[in-house]
Amino acid sequence: MLAKRFQIALMLLAGYDYQAIKNYTKVSEQTIARVANKLIEIQTPFKKTAREIIEIKHQKLEKIRRPKKYGLPGDFTTPATEKAVEEVAWKIRQHKKKQSISK
Repeated sequence: MLAKRFQIALMLLAGYDYQAIKNYTKVSEQTIARVANKLIEIQTPFKKTAREIIEIKHQKLEKIRRPKKYGLPGDFTTPATEKAVEEVAWKIRQHKKKQSISK
Protein backbone atom coordinates (compact mmCIF):
# COMPACT_ATOMS: atom_id res chain seq x y z
CA MET A 1 0.00 0.00 0.00
CA LEU A 2 2.72 2.44 1.01
CA ALA A 3 4.90 1.31 -1.90
CA LYS A 4 2.09 2.05 -4.37
CA ARG A 5 1.58 5.51 -2.95
CA PHE A 6 5.27 6.18 -3.12
CA GLN A 7 5.29 5.00 -6.75
CA ILE A 8 2.38 7.34 -7.47
CA ALA A 9 4.26 10.24 -5.91
CA LEU A 10 7.41 9.46 -7.93
CA MET A 11 5.39 9.30 -11.13
CA LEU A 12 3.65 12.60 -10.30
CA LEU A 13 7.02 14.25 -9.74
CA ALA A 14 8.26 12.79 -13.02
CA GLY A 15 5.33 14.42 -14.83
CA TYR A 16 3.11 11.45 -15.67
CA ASP A 17 -0.59 12.17 -16.12
CA TYR A 18 -3.30 10.59 -13.97
CA GLN A 19 -4.36 8.09 -16.66
CA ALA A 20 -0.82 6.72 -17.10
CA ILE A 21 -0.39 6.41 -13.33
CA LYS A 22 -3.79 4.74 -12.99
CA ASN A 23 -2.94 2.17 -15.68
CA TYR A 24 0.52 1.43 -14.28
CA THR A 25 -0.30 1.23 -10.57
CA LYS A 26 -3.90 -0.05 -10.85
CA VAL A 27 -5.30 2.51 -8.40
CA SER A 28 -8.22 4.91 -8.64
CA GLU A 29 -7.94 8.55 -9.65
CA GLN A 30 -9.14 9.46 -6.17
CA THR A 31 -6.06 7.77 -4.65
CA ILE A 32 -3.83 9.61 -7.09
CA ALA A 33 -5.50 12.91 -6.17
CA ARG A 34 -5.01 12.23 -2.46
CA VAL A 35 -1.32 11.51 -3.00
CA ALA A 36 -0.99 14.64 -5.15
CA ASN A 37 -2.56 16.75 -2.39
CA LYS A 38 -0.27 15.26 0.25
CA LEU A 39 2.67 15.84 -2.06
CA ILE A 40 1.84 19.55 -2.17
CA GLU A 41 1.61 19.70 1.63
CA ILE A 42 4.86 17.86 2.42
CA GLN A 43 6.78 18.56 -0.74
CA THR A 44 10.21 19.42 0.66
CA PRO A 45 11.06 16.27 2.69
CA PHE A 46 9.55 14.01 0.09
CA LYS A 47 11.45 15.58 -2.79
CA LYS A 48 14.74 14.89 -1.03
CA THR A 49 13.83 11.22 -0.58
CA ALA A 50 12.54 10.98 -4.14
CA ARG A 51 15.78 12.48 -5.52
CA GLU A 52 17.81 9.95 -3.53
CA ILE A 53 15.73 7.05 -4.88
CA ILE A 54 15.96 8.34 -8.44
CA GLU A 55 19.75 8.72 -8.06
CA ILE A 56 20.03 5.13 -6.82
CA LYS A 57 17.99 3.90 -9.80
CA HIS A 58 20.23 5.85 -12.20
CA GLN A 59 23.34 4.35 -10.59
CA LYS A 60 21.92 0.84 -10.95
CA LEU A 61 21.08 1.47 -14.61
CA GLU A 62 24.59 2.78 -15.28
CA LYS A 63 26.08 -0.27 -13.61
CA ILE A 64 23.96 -2.55 -15.80
CA ARG A 65 24.83 -0.62 -18.98
CA ARG A 66 28.58 -0.62 -18.28
CA PRO A 67 30.40 -3.26 -20.32
CA LYS A 68 31.66 -6.16 -18.28
CA LYS A 69 35.08 -7.78 -18.45
CA TYR A 70 33.98 -10.24 -21.11
CA GLY A 71 31.53 -7.97 -22.94
CA LEU A 72 27.78 -7.81 -23.06
CA PRO A 73 25.47 -10.59 -24.24
CA GLY A 74 25.45 -10.64 -28.03
CA ASP A 75 28.89 -9.06 -28.11
CA PHE A 76 31.53 -11.17 -29.88
CA THR A 77 34.43 -10.18 -27.68
CA THR A 78 34.59 -13.07 -25.24
CA PRO A 79 37.30 -15.67 -25.78
CA ALA A 80 34.69 -18.44 -26.09
CA THR A 81 32.65 -16.64 -28.75
CA GLU A 82 35.78 -15.62 -30.68
CA LYS A 83 36.88 -19.27 -30.79
CA ALA A 84 33.40 -20.38 -31.90
CA VAL A 85 33.36 -17.77 -34.67
CA GLU A 86 36.82 -18.93 -35.84
CA GLU A 87 35.65 -22.56 -35.92
CA VAL A 88 32.55 -21.69 -37.94
CA ALA A 89 34.62 -19.65 -40.38
CA TRP A 90 37.07 -22.57 -40.75
CA LYS A 91 34.22 -25.02 -41.43
CA ILE A 92 32.77 -22.67 -44.06
CA ARG A 93 36.17 -22.45 -45.79
CA GLN A 94 36.51 -26.25 -45.72
CA HIS A 95 33.03 -26.67 -47.19
CA LYS A 96 33.79 -24.19 -49.99
CA LYS A 97 37.04 -26.04 -50.72
CA LYS A 98 35.20 -29.37 -51.03
CA GLN A 99 32.62 -27.80 -53.33
CA SER A 100 35.27 -26.28 -55.61
CA ILE A 101 37.20 -29.60 -55.81
CA SER A 102 34.06 -31.61 -56.66
CA LYS A 103 33.22 -29.34 -59.63
